[in-house]
Amino acid sequence: MDKLQIYEIIVKNLPLGFSIVDDNGTIIEANEAAEKIWGYKKNELIGKSHQEIIHGASDDRACPFLCRAIDRREVV
Repeated sequence: MDKLQIYEIIVKNLPLGFSIVDDNGTIIEANEAAEKIWGYKKNELIGKSHQEIIHGASDDRACPFLCRAIDRREVV
């Protein structure tokens, strides 16, 4: 099994919502638990604003994790 397959198995089977966002706060990956929590299918989440889906705001500063990543240029 390669790393990508292991990653996919782990993410799919996480019992909690998991998403990955790009530098602009756009959702680029989400698992099934995230679908259940947020009430959207994965294909509806991909390409949407993390701030709008999770925080209910269009403000780029609505997410403390994203703010930290942008301000400090760190992965969080």
